Amino acid sequence: MYIIQRIQPRRRRGVVVGINARRELVLKLVNGAERERTLELRGLPLSRQGKGEVLTADSLRTENTLDHPDLVTPRPWPVRAGSSVTLPARSLVVVRIPLTPAEMRSALAR
Repeated sequence: MYIIQRIQPRRRRGVVVGINARRELVLKLVNGAERERTLELRGLPLSRQGKGEVLTADSLRTENTLDHPDLVTPRPWPVRAGSSVTLPARSLVVVRIPLTPAEMRSALAR
C-alpha cells in the first residue's frame, strides 16, 4: 500500500491514509480512548460510497480465546458523507473508498 499520510493528532488516536492495489483510498483510524471521538478529515472523498469495517470490544484487554473465539471480530461500519468521522470507543476502523483515475493521479502527486 502506498502511504499518503500518517497522522497522530492526539494521544490514543491515529490515522493512516494510503492507496491499495485496487485503487482504493484506505483510511485506518484508531481510537484507543474509553469514549467515542470525532476526527475531521478534510480533503478526502468521503462523499461517495465506500466500505468500512470496525473492530472494537468492551475493553482494550479483551481478546479471543478458544472458548470464546468471537469476542473481537470485524463488523460492517457505515461510511457516511461528510468531512468528519465519529469513532467508537476502543476501536480500529478501516474505510475503503474507490478512486477515479484523476483522483489517483492527484493523490500520488502529493
